[in-house]
Amino acid sequence: MTGTTGGSGAPQIMPAKKSLASLALAACLLLNLCCLSPAQAAGEQPCRASRRDGNPATCYAADARPHASRQQAGACKTISAERKDRMLTVGGYRIAVSETGCGPDMIILHGRNYSREMMQSLVDHYKDRFRVVTYDALGHGQSSKPAAFTLTDQSDVLTGVVKQLRLHKPVAIGFSMGSYITLLTAERRPKLFSRMVLIGTRGLSETGGSGRIFAPQTSMEQITAFDKSVSSPVKLTDADKESIGRSLQRFDLITDAPKAAIPALVLTGQYDGLNTPAEGRRVAEALPNARFHEIPDAGHIAFFENPDAVFQLTDAFIDAK
Repeated sequence: MTGTTGGSGAPQIMPAKKSLASLALAACLLLNLCCLSPAQAAGEQPCRASRRDGNPATCYAADARPHASRQQAGACKTISAERKDRMLTVGGYRIAVSETGCGPDMIILHGRNYSREMMQSLVDHYKDRFRVVTYDALGHGQSSKPAAFTLTDQSDVLTGVVKQLRLHKPVAIGFSMGSYITLLTAERRPKLFSRMVLIGTRGLSETGGSGRIFAPQTSMEQITAFDKSVSSPVKLTDADKESIGRSLQRFDLITDAPKAAIPALVLTGQYDGLNTPAEGRRVAEALPNARFHEIPDAGHIAFFENPDAVFQLTDAFIDAK
């Protein structure tokens, strides 16, 4: 027990445990080390923080779940709303990374020939509840562009980003090529993620189609506006695109799918002619703990054409107890 003096001058008794918790909380906030949920801010949960390269570290309760409730959004909004860009060196490659928001960890992976800018709508949706990390995949955007690399190299980069940023069992969301990287990584390192969302995915390299990309109701004006809004500051050369294409020529994500036992959500647009709903369903059926949903009125980029349906499903999946 420790004594304090109130406004009347009479000594008041405060539990030592509560006093220490308050001091720890104050130190945590002053050093800008952590993001706190309302419960943690009230001193009800232990606060654990660490420095990494001089940047804020995630601080969370020891028993915190890998996802955040909507009630935590207000606390995160006031702490970390601005995007932080940096370059990491992973396996000898330079990888461009962005970090936005506060809360439990989430990492989002973009599709082929795009960059992390492509996934901004998902970042905006989740940044008030999560610490959201995006990065330019190997061969894309501002990251290194080797002449030759593989999907396994992409998986190693993803693992390296997670480890360098000390992400704690992040929720992983991957679109198209990003979903292949996510799934392969979950198969190779089953404990790295807490759960994963695969959008517009397939399990075998040779089963990809070459049909419709967008739903029939989507206009060329809408498509042009979308491409403009997600354009990368670095344009890919023909040689860059050829290297990316070669990296995706041979892969099998079905055989080892049983190793990825974490909860998984697989989403495919109704009109996706590249990775069809049948392919998405095949991946979900190969995974031990997955569910599949077809997104109506959407093509390959379902979160562009029908974001309401996508977010309704991803929110429910991520928030599931």
